[in-house]
Amino acid sequence: DAEEDSQAEELVRLASPANGVELFHTPGGNDAECYSSISIDGRRETRPIMSKGFKQWLGRKFRLGNGKPPGPQALLVALGMIEAIARFDGPEIPVALRVAEHDGEIWIDLVNPRWEAIRITTSSWSVVAGDAVPIRFVQRRGMMALPTPVKGGTIDELRPFVNLRDESSWKLFVSCLVAYFRPRGPYPILVINGEQGSAKSTTSRNSRQLIDPNSCPLRRP
Repeated sequence: DAEEDSQAEELVRLASPANGVELFHTPGGNDAECYSSISIDGRRETRPIMSKGFKQWLGRKFRLGNGKPPGPQALLVALGMIEAIARFDGPEIPVALRVAEHDGEIWIDLVNPRWEAIRITTSSWSVVAGDAVPIRFVQRRGMMALPTPVKGGTIDELRPFVNLRDESSWKLFVSCLVAYFRPRGPYPILVINGEQGSAKSTTSRNSRQLIDPNSCPLRRP
């Protein structure tokens, strides 16, 4: 009806650059995915247009301006229109999970509530606020935050927490961890062998926590 159409049009207007929203699609032709980048309290969140997070943000914006939520049909129609704008009128921008490269620098998403990321150059590193991160990082279900790094320390502090038999194994282990923070492969596969009770699972779990914490830290082969 007329009210549903009016609500849908307003919802589309809310998802515009005037409200700090960027609509875009990923590379991939017909398989491209449509995304939104939303400015919220000094940070930028990147979410699929059909995701629960974007729907909640859009519905809340509408309710704040109208004193009531949008009708479900109006929201559904608006999301379809917004997705079409992202696909046909928005720019093509790749998204990244946890690690990405930009202008020769490595960026690591901390996956924290502030959407901060670590910027690594050839000479230093720093933690960058969410609204200044040039990468469109996406955060999938199950991903957990890395701790915010601090200056100082040494990789040798990790040595007592992994049960490795010799210095050669230790160097190989550290090399694998470093390689997993590279934006491009090929990547080594870390295979941990040992007797029962030799902390294979613990070492695997600790390794995952260091590079890509997840609510499911271990999986069967």
